[in-house]
Amino acid sequence: MEQVPNTVMVAMKGHLCSGKTSLARSIAAAHKWPLISLDDHVNSHPFEALCQSALTQLNLGIHVVIDSPLSHQHHLDRLLQLAASTGARLIVVECKPGDKYEWRKRVEQRQSQWEDIEKLLEQHHDDASSSDCDATNFSKLVVDTTRYVRVSDLCRAVYYLAVCQETLRVDFSDWEGNPSRSRETEAEEKGKGKGKGHLHRLKLVDENQNKCDEPEAIRCRACLAPISGDLKYKCDGCDISVHKDCAELPDKKEIPPQNHSLFLQSLSKDYYAFPKRKGSNLCETHKRDCYECSECLFKTNLRCRLLPSVVVLDNIHDHPLSLSIHPISSDYKFQCKLCGDMGEHVSYNCSACRFACHASCALLHRTSKTPYHRHPLTLSFSRVDDETEFYCDNCEERRNPNRWVYCCGQCNFACHVNCVHRGA
Repeated sequence: MEQVPNTVMVAMKGHLCSGKTSLARSIAAAHKWPLISLDDHVNSHPFEALCQSALTQLNLGIHVVIDSPLSHQHHLDRLLQLAASTGARLIVVECKPGDKYEWRKRVEQRQSQWEDIEKLLEQHHDDASSSDCDATNFSKLVVDTTRYVRVSDLCRAVYYLAVCQETLRVDFSDWEGNPSRSRETEAEEKGKGKGKGHLHRLKLVDENQNKCDEPEAIRCRACLAPISGDLKYKCDGCDISVHKDCAELPDKKEIPPQNHSLFLQSLSKDYYAFPKRKGSNLCETHKRDCYECSECLFKTNLRCRLLPSVVVLDNIHDHPLSLSIHPISSDYKFQCKLCGDMGEHVSYNCSACRFACHASCALLHRTSKTPYHRHPLTLSFSRVDDETEFYCDNCEERRNPNRWVYCCGQCNFACHVNCVHRGA
């Protein structure tokens, strides 16, 4: 990353358990800038002592990261004074949890009172609104810390604000999808010409509409037979075509966890348990590692019929989901929209929106039966907007109303998607 022309002071902002300290450490470590934390100053005027430490570094031309709640306007004014006196550029990184359920769970895990957080939110609402309106002499980056935050993307956003001549207010979720490219696009471009392949996004097309343009018989990349039906899946970035049934694999559409293939079970152990490896021509010619090539991983799954290349979640998601298999060495991570847990390596993604989920979650039965309830359960979205407490009726732990659940259409029973196949 290029040198920053001016001295930079990155100031974190956020309430208890909002993730500001974790992000501050990540930014400081990535840029190799000193971290100055309010917790390290325990005298009668800790914030002023923090400012003096920052002033010493800034006068030496050293960039700093400041970790403090920054919940009072006079604290922000003091940092603006520091920036003006040293010629430094102030960037405020506000940690703003978007999912209150996840935030509340973090607070309670630290044995703190959520009610105290709610009072602070009410108390500082007006101050936050006024400071946002007056934010003309510093830049701000707002981060939803209840979502997965990729450190490299975060540091790029901080660097962009540091070198930009204007003062900007940037929402990190918009930053990820606007000037910067998606992780899948970056992976594709890095692999061009190096045998790394690209991540295929299969879309359903009508074969009859293209017959005049493609007079020769097209063969399915899965079964190698000619495609003669009306519908097929085709990659929007290359010439790969697949039979509809070969892509969707109806016999493997809904699989309970106990019947998952060895390949799916091996993902938690950081290796791919393929029965056979089907390398691309380029990797086979140059004797490259097939496990580090997205093209080879896609081809192996397609030819071995391990997982559906496309999953259609009827009444759950509006668009078909494409399978993405990344090399184990990649840093690809995501937050599953169905169960809410983090995942890596393999996911089902929507090319039309930012939906991603575990392969195991995408293959869940749409309807299921559990020995702990007498009625059949249906997979559905339970989002609500009120403040009622929500609990799983199987494990009796609190559940997030913004996640998918198995629920009963005849009574109020609802449980986590992972609780249907495990004991209470």
